[in-house]
Amino acid sequence: MQQEDFDSIIVALQSPRIAIKDRYSSYIWANEEFLKDSGLESCEQILWLSDYDLPWVNQAGQLIKEDQDILCGRAVNVTSVHTIEVSHKNQNSIAMIKYPITSNEGIIIGVICLYWIDN
Repeated sequence: MQQEDFDSIIVALQSPRIAIKDRYSSYIWANEEFLKDSGLESCEQILWLSDYDLPWVNQAGQLIKEDQDILCGRAVNVTSVHTIEVSHKNQNSIAMIKYPITSNEGIIIGVICLYWIDN
């Protein structure tokens, strides 16, 4: 592995994109890096949007299916790799992991999504 490859991996791991979806796969929160990739500037803008409303519309069906696998209890977590368009500009390969969010009673109420761009 070249030093610049190693450096780009370290940088990518330090800035994960994080978003939270409700039980309907609608976004309710995202960090700044995720918002940039979405082409948005604030959490208010992403509120209640789905993957069909964002630059990666072509992968929306698969991304929402992954959410539903977690929300319905068919998967404890989902790890996947996608090629998505970010900021309506270019395509990037991403490594994504999703986990359930549960209430105090143990009921699954949402999904937390984390991904890293493979530069």
